[in-house]
Amino acid sequence: MNCNETKEFLFDYLKNRLPFSYQQDVQQHLSKCPECRAHEEELKELFELLDTAGPIEPSADFVQRVMERIERLEKIEQRDKGPIHNLILIFKEFFKKLTEKSCWPVPAVALATIAIAIVATNIFWQGPFKVTKPTMVTTKELKINVNIPPSIIIESQRDILPDVSSLIEGYGGRIIGKKQQGKAIILRIKIPKKYERSFVESLRLLGDTRIGNRYKNENQEIIIKILHT
Repeated sequence: MNCNETKEFLFDYLKNRLPFSYQQDVQQHLSKCPECRAHEEELKELFELLDTAGPIEPSADFVQRVMERIERLEKIEQRDKGPIHNLILIFKEFFKKLTEKSCWPVPAVALATIAIAIVATNIFWQGPFKVTKPTMVTTKELKINVNIPPSIIIESQRDILPDVSSLIEGYGGRIIGKKQQGKAIILRIKIPKKYERSFVESLRLLGDTRIGNRYKNENQEIIIKILHT
């Protein structure tokens, strides 16, 4: 197993979610590679941060700074995926911690989670945030497109409905309707109008995302189509 493969499996390795043979391969590589061991330690530190997350008082310009970082991130995420599988799991786990322990209102918690997701992305990209193309090999598990119709298409080899639901709830939204269409699940959702833009922009953190001029139906509902590949 090489470095790129080890970094891809590192999250599941630390969570004991890999098959036994993969677990052994990762362990063997870590015993020989100082660079990958350093990534392992960084990820362990992030897990410790998640476990100790407590009430935080955001600064007055917090939302503005987060949105500026998201806009910068858009420039490098137009066509290239980051470490999607690991990032979305970190995003989900940290969001759960904050919603349980934090005194922030829900939308603020969601934005805080985006900020931590960006930090996690920097860990996997080996260095401080720069507007450059990532050099590591990325996963191909998750792909998100925002088109008309429907507005958002998500393709995944695993069940990502819980992740999508967590993100919706994080922005104070709700699922209006859900139906099965072949192998796809179609969701109709409502997000508070003042948080719609932040919600849609946060999708860029999940992978290859394209947003058209319109992304809602005639009832002003955002449409999400989840495809299990």
